[in-house]
Amino acid sequence: MTTIKTTCPVCGTVELGVHNVLLEVPEGTEQGVYSFVCPSCFELRARAAGRRIVLLLQAAGVEPNAHPGHPITESEIVAFAAAIRSEPAPTRRL
Repeated sequence: MTTIKTTCPVCGTVELGVHNVLLEVPEGTEQGVYSFVCPSCFELRARAAGRRIVLLLQAAGVEPNAHPGHPITESEIVAFAAAIRSEPAPTRRL
């Protein structure tokens, strides 16, 4: 199994498996962000991933999660919350 070494700002160097790393690369770019839950303190950590880091993570077997490149807007959150409030039984469809 491939081991990925990175750092947690609290715990220092940590080792992760490939499936413990989420790599997000916006469409049309070669850099992004990778995130992981620290195996020592269990906090979610996110780190910038330049082109070199993206290539290294991919070579280790981390599959990038491409996304459109724009964050959710406040108006989208408001619309989502309104849609949930208008549903008589939100868990009905689950």
